[in-house]
Amino acid sequence: MSLNTTKCDHISQMLAHLQEHVQLLHKQRQRDLEIVNRNKIILADVVTEDIGTRLDHDRNNEVGKTIHAICDRHAYR
Repeated sequence: MSLNTTKCDHISQMLAHLQEHVQLLHKQRQRDLEIVNRNKIILADVVTEDIGTRLDHDRNNEVGKTIHAICDRHAYR
């Protein structure tokens, strides 16, 4: 097995675990929940059809600002 295949398998497993966590939180808290990357691509979502799409309902760029603030904080550590 190549290193790239192993890395892809690991990422797939991590995303599957993340999706399971999102579903569990939704079931426990009855909240809509999405996990996005810094490009606002949805990685895990209660609405599974939205996974892999770009978050398009970010009024006033609130999610974008939060991601930027988190990235800035981690850059200074």
